[in-house]
Amino acid sequence: MNVIATCSQMTYWYVGLGAISPVLKTGSGSAKTPRHLPRHWGRLQNAVVQWVNMNLQEAAQSNPARIMEHTKSGWYDRQVLQIACLPFSLHTLWQDRSCTGTTRLVLLGMVALMCLNRAGGTRLLDSLKRQEIREIIVQSVDRLMHQTQYVTDRTKLRGRRNLQVLSLGAGVQSTVMALMAEHRYAGFTKPDFAIFADTGWEPKAVYNHLDWLKKQLSYPVIRVSDGNIKEDILRGVNPEGRQFIDMPVYVVKDDGKHYVGTRPCTKQYKLKPIHRYLRQHLGLKDGQLAPKDQQVDMWLGLSIDEATRVKPSKQAWITLIYPLLEKDMSRAQLYRWFKEHYPDQDLPKSACIGCPYHTDQMWVEMKENDPVSFQDAASVEWAMQNMPQSRGALTGTAYLHRARIPLNEIEFNVQGTAADAMQEECEGLCGI
Repeated sequence: MNVIATCSQMTYWYVGLGAISPVLKTGSGSAKTPRHLPRHWGRLQNAVVQWVNMNLQEAAQSNPARIMEHTKSGWYDRQVLQIACLPFSLHTLWQDRSCTGTTRLVLLGMVALMCLNRAGGTRLLDSLKRQEIREIIVQSVDRLMHQTQYVTDRTKLRGRRNLQVLSLGAGVQSTVMALMAEHRYAGFTKPDFAIFADTGWEPKAVYNHLDWLKKQLSYPVIRVSDGNIKEDILRGVNPEGRQFIDMPVYVVKDDGKHYVGTRPCTKQYKLKPIHRYLRQHLGLKDGQLAPKDQQVDMWLGLSIDEATRVKPSKQAWITLIYPLLEKDMSRAQLYRWFKEHYPDQDLPKSACIGCPYHTDQMWVEMKENDPVSFQDAASVEWAMQNMPQSRGALTGTAYLHRARIPLNEIEFNVQGTAADAMQEECEGLCGI
């Protein structure tokens, strides 16, 4: 194996083309099979052609621009092209149990000949039928791209059907996206299922709306939870049992200095239960890495108004998809579509009742239209300031409004939109 690895380092693009000239001159793999390689010549031949094409642009400096245009567009996995070359094929055949000792000696002999045939290989470049070679390369590498053992970038693995999951927040964007998928509107297809992460502290209107929405959809709506955020705040703990409040509350320390609490609430109460369910659905055990042939496309309902909230996935096995952005849809367009199709149904705004990211407009609407929820938020704020369990989880006095004034005392300044407030929400799962 060490011998083959050493030879792999020695073989370069110009090495050995003369030794395989019958294959390269035809460009289609029609050369006669050598008698000493009756069973392995096909794999070796394909690997050689890939190896030539992989280095052709660098070699043919007179006309390099169009030879490898496919590689520039990212159609391949880089590792595939690195391993789809002659040394790798020889290494593979060397380990093949069906490969006889005589065949292995012949392969080693071919490597040695190639290392001595630089001039012949260089002169042969001009006679290559490049278009035919490239077509063979595309077909051969495409076959490798279907094999998990060769592909390092799991997002480029071919022949795999990704699990389609719609992240449902029960707000405007995710609701309309779910219904558009149900109607197959604007090129939408139905996901395998939608998933709703329940923090336990949504307005009653959101839960009523979710019950209505489930009846409109033909695909399942899964409801997951990792505890009740309101109850955890009152107890002064997070879902992991530590004395800590997982909310970006606005705090005034005893010395008068201000700070904003950390914001792991989305991760703790939404991402974790969603990921846990998806792993269970895929049959993964705790701590088990997701194999490359298992991938989830997670649909997030961010409209063009909230494009700044787009973030890459932190989980290799989850690809974040933004269908509304891809279709250039705004929140206003989604609302109009909903009213055209469901004129008698209201669309609630989805967010925790006491979310510190509420704008003044949202607080005013809650105070006027849902006073029960507003007083609920005010009572939790009071508990954080006065109850020993909650206050002990913070180093100062906590408020739910950035003005650091109690909700029942503040005079709200109605400006901004819900989208403006949620730009700080880093996971893209809240307020949609």
